[in-house]
Amino acid sequence: MNYVILNDQEYFKDKIKLHGFKEVDVDGNERVDAVFCHITREILEDIYNNEDTGDRLLPQSWLLRDAGIFVLSKIDRDILYDENSELIEKMLGLYSKENFYIELRSYNRPESYNQLEQYIFAYQKSFGFIADILPEKIENPNIFQCLLQNIEKKLL
Repeated sequence: MNYVILNDQEYFKDKIKLHGFKEVDVDGNERVDAVFCHITREILEDIYNNEDTGDRLLPQSWLLRDAGIFVLSKIDRDILYDENSELIEKMLGLYSKENFYIELRSYNRPESYNQLEQYIFAYQKSFGFIADILPEKIENPNIFQCLLQNIEKKLL
C-alpha cells in the first residue's frame, strides 16, 4: 500500500511506520491509499481567498477527497478557536463527506498542561462505521505514533 505526504515533510518524514506501506511521489502514477498533511491557517486562508485560482499552498488538496483508505491531517490549534467559522467550514470542505467518515481529536501533550495537538482523520465509508479509531486520550509523548498504531490496529 502507498502513502503520500502533501506538505510539512519535516514533521511527517521518518515518523510514518505502517506495516506494508511505502511512500510514493505525490505527482507519480502509483495508487494512493493514505494521505498525510498539515493544515494551517495560512493554507485555509489561501484556499478561501483564491477559490477561483486554486490552492497555491496545498495544490494536491484533491487527494484529501479521493484517498483510497484514509487521510490523517495535523491541524493548527488556532483554526478551531477562531471566530471566523468560515475557516473551519473550509477545512471540513476539504474532505468528501460522501466518501469519508471523519473524526476530529485534540490531545494534550503529556509534558505540558495547555499544549494541544489537533488531528482530523477521515476514512473510507466502504469500511463501515468504526467508532473511535482515534483514542480519546493519549499518555505517550509521541502522539502521532500512537495515532498510527490505533489506525493500524482498528482499520487496517
